[in-house]
Amino acid sequence: MRKMKALFIIILTLFLLQCTNEKTKNIINKGATYQLPKVLIVTSGSEGNGKVAEGIIVAIQSLNKNGAIVELATRDILQDEKKLKDYNFLILLTAIDYHDADMLYSLTFMSDFEINNIKNFVSNGGVLIAGDNIGRNKIDGTDRISLYGKLTPQNWGLGKCFGVSLEEKNMKDFKIEGKINNNLKGNFKTKSENDIWTLIIDSVYSQELTELAIWKNGNKQYPAIIQNNYNKGISFLFPSSYFLHPANNGGYWSASQIQSFYEYVLKEFYNKHNYKISLNPWPNGFDYAFCASFNASGKFTEYQRICNLFESEKVEAVYFVNNDTNSEIKKLLLSNKCKLQSNGFGKINYQNNLYPKSKNDILKNENAWGIKFSGFRFPYTRQGFWGLLALDELNYKYESSIGADNIEFFNGSVFPYNIPISNNQYYKITKILELSPTYHDDYYFYKSILESENYLPQEQKKDAQLFEKYLLNYWEYAVKPYNGLMIFLGHPAYVAYNDTTIQALKSLITKVKEDNTWITSLDEVADYWNKLYSMTFEIKESKNGIKIYVSATENVKIEKLTLNLFEKPKKISLKSGKHKLLQKDSGYKLLFDAFDGQMISLHY
Repeated sequence: MRKMKALFIIILTLFLLQCTNEKTKNIINKGATYQLPKVLIVTSGSEGNGKVAEGIIVAIQSLNKNGAIVELATRDILQDEKKLKDYNFLILLTAIDYHDADMLYSLTFMSDFEINNIKNFVSNGGVLIAGDNIGRNKIDGTDRISLYGKLTPQNWGLGKCFGVSLEEKNMKDFKIEGKINNNLKGNFKTKSENDIWTLIIDSVYSQELTELAIWKNGNKQYPAIIQNNYNKGISFLFPSSYFLHPANNGGYWSASQIQSFYEYVLKEFYNKHNYKISLNPWPNGFDYAFCASFNASGKFTEYQRICNLFESEKVEAVYFVNNDTNSEIKKLLLSNKCKLQSNGFGKINYQNNLYPKSKNDILKNENAWGIKFSGFRFPYTRQGFWGLLALDELNYKYESSIGADNIEFFNGSVFPYNIPISNNQYYKITKILELSPTYHDDYYFYKSILESENYLPQEQKKDAQLFEKYLLNYWEYAVKPYNGLMIFLGHPAYVAYNDTTIQALKSLITKVKEDNTWITSLDEVADYWNKLYSMTFEIKESKNGIKIYVSATENVKIEKLTLNLFEKPKKISLKSGKHKLLQKDSGYKLLFDAFDGQMISLHY
């Protein structure tokens, strides 16, 4: 009896050890190795002059806010499977404003080779978000639907990612209903009284598929928005890319709903891992960033007033200069060691000039000032294709002309993005960063300085109050909700016209300083963002914590890079240097110097 009892105890002990080992194994294996998310959006741009579609702006702001660094690329990258491995998220939207309509660059046209690269991207752990008709046509224009009758995993490799087959149906009288989270539920699309021929999911093959929304007409229903786990990755398929385009510009969802969807996708990505950490958008634990910039216009006393203000506030502004700047002002700017960048030489309209004149104007300004500029602002903030192409060839780091406005509509971005340009079926993604200034500048409010012969003090005060209200509202409602960047756009001639007109800028600086803001220059923002692009952060989990491995190009270093932690580690150790842990709301911010080969251990 005692032998049987002893045998039972041994068997029970072995069973419990096996269960413990399996549990430990699952903990270790669950998200054992992954990267902090880097997002790739494939686009050819919407207007060819550096602008991107409104839905891309929302994506840039929503994802960067949550620590998923966004880059833009043309569809050529889909040919490079090795390059795709640098990213974790791939967004392929097929709406017209996101791509041209011809077969060369529209994402509805895809080779089997490109489709296979996308499939492998998901299979190896990537997250794919795709719109309607993705890869429907072969690259030679052949419609796979006409050829095969429907899209299946056998004739359309993306069917394996999504776990479905698609067939074209008339969805007249169908509506779309769904529930993704508390902000995304209910009626997503109303019934149409007209014929709508579109691709519909007619068969589901995957056991890992979730219906996030359905087409519904009485008792008839089909999956509409789906999420599918495919090997190590996740794929999302929409019946229309316009779900991810703002409703105030012809889309189906509001900007807040689109933002909520991207937050849901990030949550699904993080749910595969034990420890939630994310990249803070700005260094040194800052929540927001602020820069001041001025165009070349004004008298010596007005420049002096601006310089005195920024010297007293210990804020560094960037001045975009041209050939109109007189010698006295030039001497003032140089003696004060002000940051100078280019506004072009002759204040030409770059929208109306071709390549030779555009490039010549850029080079003439460099020669006139004896400076190899790295930043540019187009005269009258009217950027042009040939000017952007010339800036790219001359290795400019950033330009700052496309005004951001999240209050009235979506234009520009409160985060940097690398600029796409296109012209006559020529498409290119440049390395130039767009650093979007405020949509309305000081001239918008103080134009009476030029237009009125008698600009009375009471009118000046009223205009200053309106300008101040605009700036503070922009900061509060366009920047802070996204943890973004604000770039003040002014001219010494207007904002520094006198002590009354400058008060709006003083109030803005006071407010910005009250918040947890990185007050810096456009040059530093561009350098920081380019360094972020070059870095990857690999996470290795274990039952006791995580190790973070930093990879970067040679000699790239970010001081006080910040990670958001949602649980306080018991112990933190670094391969090199010191760290700082700050408590913020319900979480923590970890500050450390990031460079190639750096390693951080977090013990829980």
